Amino acid sequence: MANEMNNETIYAMLREIKEVAMQSSLTGGLKKGSRILIDVYNRCLATITEEDEQAAKLFSPLATEPDAVHIDEIGVAAALLSRYVNPNKHPHLPHSPIRPDHELF
Repeated sequence: MANEMNNETIYAMLREIKEVAMQSSLTGGLKKGSRILIDVYNRCLATITEEDEQAAKLFSPLATEPDAVHIDEIGVAAALLSRYVNPNKHPHLPHSPIRPDHELF
């Protein structure tokens, strides 16, 4: 995969996409901003798949027409890809019932 600095940058961008998509979904804002989220997600994915064949098998680019992808789908795709990029980071909220040291399965 890309070097460590790029992984951190890509991870941060994907987490930001997820957060913006979540806020947009909750508030109904960002009606015309989904195109930039899709573009940045697809660029992050392209950067990852250049050096990681497994990622190319697991993740697909999002449709480039904003009306073809719901804002929630953008957020979910970004969240999943960010976990793939950095599986050891656990961005838990203080009130989260899931503890970082607790295995789910």
